[in-house]
Amino acid sequence: MKDGSNLRESPKHKFISDGKDRKLHIIDVQLSDTGEYTCVAKLGNKEKTSTAKLIVEELPVKFVKTLEEEVTVVKTQPMYLSCELNKDKDVVWTKDGKKLSETSPGRYQTNIIGLNRTLTIVAADDMDAGVYTCTVESANIKCSSNVKVVEVIRDWLVKPIRDQHVKPKNTATFVADIVKDTPNIKWYKGEEEIPLEPNDKTELKKEDNKIYLIIKNAGPDD
Repeated sequence: MKDGSNLRESPKHKFISDGKDRKLHIIDVQLSDTGEYTCVAKLGNKEKTSTAKLIVEELPVKFVKTLEEEVTVVKTQPMYLSCELNKDKDVVWTKDGKKLSETSPGRYQTNIIGLNRTLTIVAADDMDAGVYTCTVESANIKCSSNVKVVEVIRDWLVKPIRDQHVKPKNTATFVADIVKDTPNIKWYKGEEEIPLEPNDKTELKKEDNKIYLIIKNAGPDD
């Protein structure tokens, strides 16, 4: 019996006789199976009962798979974030602490695929960089991903540098145009990097979209 009502054998409840043992198997235990179970044994007019409580504890909600901590996406390419829960719960997506519905409605696609929770952007832009967080508010758990948007430009130089012909002790100046500002420009002589700081021999300059390498007091070694 469960809570005073007779149980019948079913795919859910199995009655097993094993010698003197009488067993009740409850298949696929759910929260609704919580209750007081009684075993009643009858012999003639005599009746014996034994009662015990079943307490079903709900498994805590957790992330089976969290968002990647760092994600880099190329500008204009799709962005895809995914995490997985151990049970079906509602989640809230935020970007830099604000709900996505409040930041840019319609830009983001959120989906539920089984226990997976996904976020998709069809074409990433600079504005999509930031910290994205998936939160299960009912369980007070969350995971985050720091998304960076990069731009790939195949030809940074609009005009290549040209050969320089100078007389000894004169100054040689290499100049090139760049597509857009970037902090990662380096100059080399052979395989040796030229220092950023000016010195008696070389100086690096930048003006708007032009970059310069100045070689002072040129000699045969240069």
